Amino acid sequence: MPLKYAKKAEGKFVFDDMKGILETDNVYKSVYVDTGENGLFSRGEFEAITALNQMEIITPEEIAEYLVYEVRGGQSGYEVIQGLDSTVLGPSYRGGVMRGVALDTIKQLEKDNNCSSVAFEMLGPPRLSKLLYEGYLIKQIAGSMNKFLKMKPNELSQKAVAIIDNDKELRSQMLSIGLVILFPDGTKYLRGKEVKIPVQRAETELPITPANIDK
Repeated sequence: MPLKYAKKAEGKFVFDDMKGILETDNVYKSVYVDTGENGLFSRGEFEAITALNQMEIITPEEIAEYLVYEVRGGQSGYEVIQGLDSTVLGPSYRGGVMRGVALDTIKQLEKDNNCSSVAFEMLGPPRLSKLLYEGYLIKQIAGSMNKFLKMKPNELSQKAVAIIDNDKELRSQMLSIGLVILFPDGTKYLRGKEVKIPVQRAETELPITPANIDK
């Protein structure tokens, strides 16, 4: 949805409102980390979830070692069936080392493919994708945290809107994963076919009020 089709932030937010939404039929390509049964993570999502003091990471090989040991009759202390509530495997040093290797690889793939692996909206609460894209915009605008802290909010907002306006692919990626882009003045917004925030439950529409917008 180009900026000229922005909807007014007034009245009601209708979840199935498709007016002005353009189907591009483009398939955007990006690089990702395949974590097996946990799914495909973008670089931003992988960095966030595996960071120190977050969920961190344990490797499949370590889990397999315990499994083989238990099958052979050993006592590893990690009997999952018997002690799931009290004893589970946690993050490991090996996992931390492998995390660094994975991140170096995906950063190189981003350079090779000229793309940014920000967020796919497969990891969890949509708020994470929102924060990752906001962080990405800040990085594009300021380049460093020190420069960002010296910028005025109005300047930052204007430059963010300019990037979203000029970068059709970035805008489409943000909208296609369900994010809604609110303009700095709070009077207009962009949305795609699917919306993750606000979360749709039983209602088909929500009143657009200052309180709901802030929420």
